[in-house]
Amino acid sequence: MTDYVVAGLVKKRAELAGELESTHERLRVLVNQLESLDNTLRIVAPDMEVEAIRPEAFRPPDDWSKRGQDEPLGAVDPEADQGAAYIA
Repeated sequence: MTDYVVAGLVKKRAELAGELESTHERLRVLVNQLESLDNTLRIVAPDMEVEAIRPEAFRPPDDWSKRGQDEPLGAVDPEADQGAAYIA
């Protein structure tokens, strides 16, 4: 293979490996925070079943898939007087 292909693949691999390391570090921080919260809840509310608390899931808004499909800025409104431009 040519050198530029190998160099590009090596660069991409390094980027992915770095992202993976960052993700592992972030997960470690989140696990530590969750353990601290669980321990605090056990002190404050000893009869609560901490493990029964369900995680909140991210739910995108209904119009999530329609992003970027608005009318362009400065579009002409045919209903407006004298075809004045408006910002959608």
